[in-house]
Amino acid sequence: MISFLLTVLMSAVLAMALLMRRRSPAVALAFALVSFVGTWFAWRPEDLNALAHVFGVGRGADLALYLGLSLSFLALAALLLQLRHLQNRFTHLAREVALIQARQVHTSTPVSFAAAEPAPVPHAPPTDRGVG
Repeated sequence: MISFLLTVLMSAVLAMALLMRRRSPAVALAFALVSFVGTWFAWRPEDLNALAHVFGVGRGADLALYLGLSLSFLALAALLLQLRHLQNRFTHLAREVALIQARQVHTSTPVSFAAAEPAPVPHAPPTDRGVG
């Protein structure tokens, strides 16, 4: 019964890999590989036990747990790095939008001769990176 349940779960992982193949081929390949290996070991646990003994682990279930936790931590670290990168990009874009809006306000509001000259808006150096 557990082999059937694990096969269904690994099929869901494979379906996810197929959906991701255009956007992220490397991750899709990794998911497909995990799906096939997981299905193999679900139906052939003695192979996982033999592999565990090669690595000096007592049982195949322990090896699967260690590998699963290690892969989960690696995925979490990759997600945290990507989140930090996106936060930095968002901050950069917000600053660019604020500067553009400040320039528009600065050039579109008429200044009366009686009022003091407005302070110049700081200008960011042009970058060769496009938006998006």
